[in-house]
Amino acid sequence: MTHIFFCTKKCLKQCDHNHICDRGCHFPFGCRCNVKINKTLPRCGHIILIGCSEKVDQFTTCNEQVDFILEICGHHKKISCSEKHKIETVEPRNRELYEKHSKCSEIVSVDLPQCGHTKLAECWKSLRIKKTDTDMLKYIPNRYDLKCSKEVVFNLECGHPITTMCYKKCFYEKNPALTQKEGKAGIECESMVELNLVCGHTTTVKCFERFRYQNMRSLLPSSLSLFRRYTNIKCTAMVDIALTCGHMGRTECWEKEQQMESSHYKLNVDCKALVEIRIGQCGHTKMVECYQRHTQLECHEKSVYTYPKCGHERFFECCQHPDMQKLHFNQTALRRGGMGRRYNYREEIDCKLPLCEHLIDKQLSCGHKIAVTCSMSENAV
Repeated sequence: MTHIFFCTKKCLKQCDHNHICDRGCHFPFGCRCNVKINKTLPRCGHIILIGCSEKVDQFTTCNEQVDFILEICGHHKKISCSEKHKIETVEPRNRELYEKHSKCSEIVSVDLPQCGHTKLAECWKSLRIKKTDTDMLKYIPNRYDLKCSKEVVFNLECGHPITTMCYKKCFYEKNPALTQKEGKAGIECESMVELNLVCGHTTTVKCFERFRYQNMRSLLPSSLSLFRRYTNIKCTAMVDIALTCGHMGRTECWEKEQQMESSHYKLNVDCKALVEIRIGQCGHTKMVECYQRHTQLECHEKSVYTYPKCGHERFFECCQHPDMQKLHFNQTALRRGGMGRRYNYREEIDCKLPLCEHLIDKQLSCGHKIAVTCSMSENAV
């Protein structure tokens, strides 16, 4: 049986620059030193940082940035030494192509082909425009980001003048099918105009909103419910509507239409009709708006109660002393006892009433008089 043995020792050989190889033994292959050192390029004389074992010759890439004058425009540009060498040594007929590829970034005034205005942009874009076929000029603004941002005034199809950027005007005029109706021209007329809604009412909206509304109406002529669903213009005219209580209420037109189209739509309208309701057990009535008729209200009617023992009067509101109000109306206070028999519990009510607070003079045993509340005398309730 043949055994295979591997050397586990370090190489430790030295290269021509006395760098020690710290890799494992790689016999019979030679050493490859990866220590970075400075080497001079023979073609241009620039120094580059490169691996010790790597060879340099006239084809080695030099990334040193050097100044170069482009013949096609005369501008100076910083390019790599290798790129400069490539342009200078290429055939004369191909030099312009190589210089275009380097893209001169000098800012110059560019004549825009669509409108004739000028715009500051990179030099290479100006060169592309000059060399572009007439049929392809329409693609220049979007392809090279050369949209004219100069503000111009022109009349829209609606007749209103508008101030907008020139590139939007050009797009608008060259694409008559893409009008405000489609919203693709990027121009929205903000003038306020009147719009006749499908419900018959008239409202004031922005001009571009009227275009969209009318366009949607033409697309959906037979389905009003579908049309209303896809438009964001709501009629806010106030109209009459029959409420669940039987009265007539007022609501915005669009809400009424919504309720008529969908039985699940809950109309949030408070009935303002005045109705008479009875408040609590006191028997008083009050005129309230219909939507409040089921609300628990307090009676603030003013009443007067005469204490039976002292004869003093006490003014109160029903909501303050409801038991006192029962006595005021001389209502029979009946309650069933433990054996099921009814009995009058007016005495129990008397115990709940506030004591008489009328001030009276009280004769003291010393002969002097002091003012005390009636409830402290013998005649109090």
